[in-house]
Amino acid sequence: MRNLVATILSLNAAYTVAAGNDKNNNVGTIPGDECLTALEAVEGANLFDTTIMTPSDPQPDESMCAHNYLDWANSNDAWLYWVAPSGGAATFTTCDPNSYDTSMVLYEGSCDNQVACNGDADEDGACQNWHSEIVDYAVTAGETYYIRMGGWEAASGTGTLTITLIGGDVIGACCTDDGSCMDSTFNQCQNAGGSWSSTDVCADIDCPASYCNSSIGADILVGDLQEIQKYGIVGDITGYSVATHVVNVGDEEMPWAAETNQHPVIAQHMYRMTNKRIEQIGISWVKHGFGSLAWDLFNCGCVDPADPEVIGVGCSDPYTAGLNGDQAGWGGIAGLGPRSEVDATLGLFSFPYGSQGKSGNAIYKRLQVKTSDLDPTFNLNAQYFVEAQYVTPHDAQAGNGANSVAHRPVQPTTFNNGWNLQFTGDTVPGLPAIYAWQAAFPDVELSVFDIPFDSEWYTGTMVLACRVTEVDEGWHYEYALHNINSNRGVSAIHVPHQSGSASNTYFHKAPSHSGEPYSNAPWSFELVDGVLSAATEPWSVDVNANALRWGTMVNIAFDSPLPPQTGEVGIELFLPGEGTPIRQVTTLIPGGDAVECEEDVNGDGMIGVSDILAVIDSWGACDGCAADINQDGLVNVSDLLIVVGNWGECE
Repeated sequence: MRNLVATILSLNAAYTVAAGNDKNNNVGTIPGDECLTALEAVEGANLFDTTIMTPSDPQPDESMCAHNYLDWANSNDAWLYWVAPSGGAATFTTCDPNSYDTSMVLYEGSCDNQVACNGDADEDGACQNWHSEIVDYAVTAGETYYIRMGGWEAASGTGTLTITLIGGDVIGACCTDDGSCMDSTFNQCQNAGGSWSSTDVCADIDCPASYCNSSIGADILVGDLQEIQKYGIVGDITGYSVATHVVNVGDEEMPWAAETNQHPVIAQHMYRMTNKRIEQIGISWVKHGFGSLAWDLFNCGCVDPADPEVIGVGCSDPYTAGLNGDQAGWGGIAGLGPRSEVDATLGLFSFPYGSQGKSGNAIYKRLQVKTSDLDPTFNLNAQYFVEAQYVTPHDAQAGNGANSVAHRPVQPTTFNNGWNLQFTGDTVPGLPAIYAWQAAFPDVELSVFDIPFDSEWYTGTMVLACRVTEVDEGWHYEYALHNINSNRGVSAIHVPHQSGSASNTYFHKAPSHSGEPYSNAPWSFELVDGVLSAATEPWSVDVNANALRWGTMVNIAFDSPLPPQTGEVGIELFLPGEGTPIRQVTTLIPGGDAVECEEDVNGDGMIGVSDILAVIDSWGACDGCAADINQDGLVNVSDLLIVVGNWGECE
């Protein structure tokens, strides 16, 4: 009560001063009219009156409260200050049924250090319409906080600022960065880097995901993969589709319209991972979107745009597996269309799209996976992942297209007209499945790199993964290259290999299907001038060559007698464009100090029949050749006996 009386007396004094003021000539002379003359506030109720005040400069930064309608509009404003008596969580509220539509801004330590603001708090029947609240703000003992009171669209009036401070042993819900929740004290939550609520416990709330409101511009993130639908077998191939839940984690809404090219397209993929490699074993055509729901599946604070052809800030949109596998689509316009018509860097695609409204057999256009690739009999201890990727213009052109993907582990269970798939873990949002390889095998080297000016002036992104393991003959090199959203694609991978030979070469890439124009011919290997290259036909020879296009992965592998060292792999781009056609990426390459022995004529790390054949092939005068082991200028029985006498592994 003493605090309330003191505040009233202070305000009465302010009114007395104000009554004799000419506001046009004496701006800033009213107590509380400017920050430098702020009125002292205390815990509890503090009265204020903005009708006698003038607007202060500068205007508040409305970006801190863009979703709750600050709308300051050069408002008359009153300033108060409060010194926190102890650390804890402070709440500032203008709840007062007799007050006006307030807006509130909080500054810490000085008049220009804005830290929070609020225009519209959640409705409360005990308050006026549209009161303001800043809830559970972390304060420091002895620090000064300035509270600036204004009104929506310059509204003014009288009101009450109530300050409460909670700390100590009070238990509340603490939301941590990973979206989990723990019941804790304020200090415990601060130490964990979480956000604390004094009025809730974890059983009563869902914490927002860590990625909510994390980006500038439009940003679609695939937050969850749900149900899987199986459609049956055609030959050795099963057709599937996957349900997708996305959320706009940016600060701009974006179009989601069906009958234009201003909507998302959705690609679906599947991967198999063994102790040796991860490889993409299936791809789909792209599902064309047709409208958005304004749900809040990820607790990101959906701002409903009230328009079904727009996805709002913080809003979620779910597509069922049935929708994502719908060949013809709703009204013939929201079905599955060709990947070949999509520029993922720009987020643009043809509309109307190819094969629009057309249906086919159980696997046509859908996520196609060979039944044999899923059979546990032939894939012992294999792990599997489904993946979905969204491509949409505003997201891509805001530079946020690389995170519009997610993956989730699955496992084949029973066979019935194709293998049934069951989820075995949680969705990993924002990352393609290639990251699961490193998660399972920490020795995998991951290199994320951009392609500047990939399409016009926009940038594409790729990921190169490498794992090297020791084998009997030397070392086994596995490379997986995933093209997230590069329109230029890749036609070749060049791995330095300075000496010896590479053996057991391996290539894999999921095939295009359902009438896509692209070739599925395997890449060829060639070791020339100290570089091992795996390549498809260049664009100048075949525009539909089996290049690595957006949303797909290519694997190359080989054995080498050379141990690994850090070096650069050349990634040759397929489509012509600006900048260098070969992007150098740092990773592991063959080139360390190899085990050398003169008897290993062919350099494969073993002394055996192949070396005898190499000696015989070079029989006779041969000054300086590898088969002249004793270096006498002749390849003869003496050299042959040396090979036989050192039979086995090169040591």
